Amino acid sequence: MVLLCALLFRPHNLPVLACSLLIQTAMAQLIWKELQYDAAQTTIMHYWFGQAFFYFQGNSNNIATIDISAGFVGLESYVEIPAVLLTAFSTYAGPLLWACHLVCFLSSAQDRCPASVGHGCYCFALLRSIPTVAYIVLVTALRYHLFIWSVFSPKLLYEATHTLVTTAVCVFFTAMDQSHAASSRF
Repeated sequence: MVLLCALLFRPHNLPVLACSLLIQTAMAQLIWKELQYDAAQTTIMHYWFGQAFFYFQGNSNNIATIDISAGFVGLESYVEIPAVLLTAFSTYAGPLLWACHLVCFLSSAQDRCPASVGHGCYCFALLRSIPTVAYIVLVTALRYHLFIWSVFSPKLLYEATHTLVTTAVCVFFTAMDQSHAASSRF
């Protein structure tokens, strides 16, 4: 995933990727293992760092900040599904890297219970769904206001897509962790 991020990012965002990886390593080695946080506390910190790196990449709640050129890296012609997937990956690379690091960190800790990965992913999905639900209620309640469709609707689109992408990755890595744990028992 890191290599794909490095390929898709613009050159001025590569230091952001390097800083993200450096912070992940430092936090995992120096803070989370030493203080022995539980899965929920570690998940909250991963969520916050993922949100911060989303904005550090230059993203915002404006549709115009989506870098669609990342969707065409390596493609000779327009192919819809890979272009959409690469664009979504490039846009949400910061939160995705932190979500993947969360699953890897929770599954690699020796003193954690086997359910910590599932608990961490549940907390992560809950943290992602709270803003989405809040914006759905806000947009529904104020649907006749002029600024809903120009200001809050793009934010709702970002939140829904962000929730879908990061939760799908958490579910994928949780399933991979469970299959790895099941195969290592035999």
